[in-house]
Amino acid sequence: LRAKMKWEDYSLHQKLLDNISKLKFSKPTEIQSKVLGYLDKTEDLVVQARTGEGKTLCFGIPIVDSILKLYESHPSIIKKKSPLALI
Repeated sequence: LRAKMKWEDYSLHQKLLDNISKLKFSKPTEIQSKVLGYLDKTEDLVVQARTGEGKTLCFGIPIVDSILKLYESHPSIIKKKSPLALI
C-alpha cells in the first residue's frame, strides 16, 4: 500500500481528526502512514518500529475510529457493547 501523508487522507471519523489536530500531530509518521493504509482491511498486522516512531497511535487510532463509527451507525449499541481491544 502506498503511504499517505495527511491525516485527512484516511477515512477517519471526524471527531478523531479533530482531536488529533488539537494534540498538534501535524501528520502521520512513516509507520503510522503504512499501518493506516490497512484501516479498512480485516487483516492482522505485526508492526515493528523504534521507540518514539508512533506505534501507540498505530494501534490506538484504528481502535478509536472503529468504536466511533460503530456507535454512530448503531446508537442503541452504546449501552450494550463495551470497547474491547488486545494490543
